[in-house]
Amino acid sequence: MADDMKSITGLWKNTSKGGTDYLSGGVTVSELVAALTELERESPHAKVMIFANGYKEDGDNKPDYKMYLAPKESEQGAFKRGLKSEVKSDNVPF
Repeated sequence: MADDMKSITGLWKNTSKGGTDYLSGGVTVSELVAALTELERESPHAKVMIFANGYKEDGDNKPDYKMYLAPKESEQGAFKRGLKSEVKSDNVPF
């Protein structure tokens, strides 16, 4: 799986004027299209993953999180290998 992951962008934590926390980052459309086109060769669906940046230190300008895309295996394929779905759409923490 790690070999299939495509780094998309860094994300920074922000707070809106209304007090809502959110993540923001940037990517060019051409870079995003290229990454999705490459992933589409393996699967018609992509999984979005966001990880905390372990290299972030207090006071630096590095992103707080990193966003990746990877091919999403169909549930049927996961069940054939004996795996269960780990995330349910109604169980998202935000």
